[in-house]
Amino acid sequence: MPTLALISKDSNLYQELARTLEGTAWSVAWLGPEAVDDSEVHQEVVVLDAAHPDVEAWRTPRGKPVLLITEDDRPAALN
Repeated sequence: MPTLALISKDSNLYQELARTLEGTAWSVAWLGPEAVDDSEVHQEVVVLDAAHPDVEAWRTPRGKPVLLITEDDRPAALN
């Protein structure tokens, strides 16, 4: 099963992603609010919350696509 790695402090964002992926072949692993070393990311795609406090320092894992979620990208229910 392909997986997303969500790097965020926002539990609502995790819940929304999990609901969105229901019934698909995808799942999401929430890596939580701690700083994430890119060697810890084993998922196929990284979803990076622009509101994460370490977003500026985080480096993209080689060979993995990254989806950056900004406030404007979120559905109104998550604002």
